[in-house]
Amino acid sequence: MRKHIVLICEAMGGGVRKHVLDILLHLDLSRYRVSLIYSDRRADELFTSQLRLLRDMGIGLYPVDELVRELSPRRDWAALRKTMRLIRALEPDIVHCHSSKAGGIGRLAARLCGIRTILYTPHAYMFQNVGLSDRKKWMYTMMERVLGRITTMTINVSAGERRAGVEQRVMREERSVLIYNGIQPPEQPDAAPGSRHETFRRRVDAANYASAWQQLLGVEPHVAAAAEGQEGSTQVASTEAASRLALQEALQPVSTGIGSAEQQLEADRHRTTTDNGQLSKTASNVISFAAAERAARLRAGGRLTIGTSARLDEQKDPWTFYRIAREIVTRYDHVDFVYIGDGIFKDMIDEQIRQEGLEERIRLVGFRSNVMELIRAFDVYLITSLYEGLPYSIVEALSLGMPIVATDVIGNNEVVLARYNGLLFEAQHIEQGVERLSRLIEHPELIAYYGKRSRELYEGYFTLEGMMDSLIDVYEGGRPRNRPVTVPVEEETTFAGAMSRGFGPGKAPQGAPAVAWSSARE
Repeated sequence: MRKHIVLICEAMGGGVRKHVLDILLHLDLSRYRVSLIYSDRRADELFTSQLRLLRDMGIGLYPVDELVRELSPRRDWAALRKTMRLIRALEPDIVHCHSSKAGGIGRLAARLCGIRTILYTPHAYMFQNVGLSDRKKWMYTMMERVLGRITTMTINVSAGERRAGVEQRVMREERSVLIYNGIQPPEQPDAAPGSRHETFRRRVDAANYASAWQQLLGVEPHVAAAAEGQEGSTQVASTEAASRLALQEALQPVSTGIGSAEQQLEADRHRTTTDNGQLSKTASNVISFAAAERAARLRAGGRLTIGTSARLDEQKDPWTFYRIAREIVTRYDHVDFVYIGDGIFKDMIDEQIRQEGLEERIRLVGFRSNVMELIRAFDVYLITSLYEGLPYSIVEALSLGMPIVATDVIGNNEVVLARYNGLLFEAQHIEQGVERLSRLIEHPELIAYYGKRSRELYEGYFTLEGMMDSLIDVYEGGRPRNRPVTVPVEEETTFAGAMSRGFGPGKAPQGAPAVAWSSARE
């Protein structure tokens, strides 16, 4: 007999929505019966676009309009009663609640209905919000402590979040587990070298990268052609033109021009990738294609794109992103910024950008459903959150092999290991953020160095398969033993030794650019 799992979630947007959708779409429905109690008040387009598919899969969908983000005694009481009626009718074996509001209403309703297995994934505790008053932090902490007593298991998405929960006594360590957010790898399946499928896939990879440039930066063929006549822009335009040519080739049948394409790919395998003339093979997926294009543009003095994907709300602190971007674009003529996402601050920041005449350098492109496709165009990922559980946006950047500059807060500082795959700075500290980005801009060899290690961390800790395997362990009454992110064992001794010596010149780990260790400790 299939176990019946009921998921409860209020915030069906952003990272929480992605997490819940991934669970719904990847659970084995021959093994589990699944239902979702949710609110559509904060549901984004990606969630609503999947409703028909979820119904067709046989997943029960039960909207509760009274389930709202803000505290409202009248609506909260109505939401509790309606949720209890649904739980009694559904008779689940497991109730799994996501985020603070659903975590409160859902856990209480499940307990009052006699459910024996009650799970909770906070996705960042409310008391972690540095913008709250001490009184509100105390109130949320007390609520979490009471609800923690009726929770069978808390599933924390980062070790830092788990540590905060233990320290604030909202749960006991033995009744919590660490399960990192995971995503599917962005590259396509492997193909035999030189095969027709490999040729087509490489064309598509190039097309994807070119498409991201066109959508985010407004690159069009006539723009690039005009740029060739401008001083200092010829090599940039030729790089973008090559990407557009790849886009056109991707639309052609594979059976045409295979010989010439394969000759070009053979030439690509011997593309120069460092200034000292060393040669390396171009890998067969979009990750290395994008990395090679980044390196080529940087060597040619091309433009650099720094971006993020996040809500424009208080937690993500988009004003700090803007102020850092404004300072950088006044210092460096070849750097642009892109912010993907929507939120309460978008119109205000857009107006500020217009007033300062920076529309061509700092772009707020709004909500996009194809985020993973678009952020391929970024060279550096910047995240300015005030607090986090573990943001999916960072995991996406890891999977695409990007260096990350992030605020030093729970979640971020667990994925970004300073001087290993990126750099950290204090939340709301504009000068530190500018200094960290300037280091990468002025030393582009760090972009490839940190980016490679980002991809390695993704493969070791943040795959969707790993997340789902661990979650199923919990659903089956087990306890996954996931370890926090660390530097790989083979590099740990060297890395730790270099840190203890103060990053002096000439003391860098093997293969690391000297500049990665030559300045003051973060």
